[in-house]
Amino acid sequence: MSIAIETKFLPCTNTKGDRIKAICEFNSITLAWDDGLTAEENHRQAALELINTNGGESENIITGSLKNSYVHVKGSK
Repeated sequence: MSIAIETKFLPCTNTKGDRIKAICEFNSITLAWDDGLTAEENHRQAALELINTNGGESENIITGSLKNSYVHVKGSK
């Protein structure tokens, strides 16, 4: 069974810079926005980091965009 990961952009606040939040059924993480990456690369990086945090293998994920977020699932080899 594949688990879907949703990633969302979080704009800066008075105390924090721009961030990406990755959420799945079991866990979530928030990473700082990397200006050296494209928007899609930032979202993919957050999804990969969440997979790694949960002890999964992240060599191949498929990414799709929605109106206000991205969704990622593990692809087949």
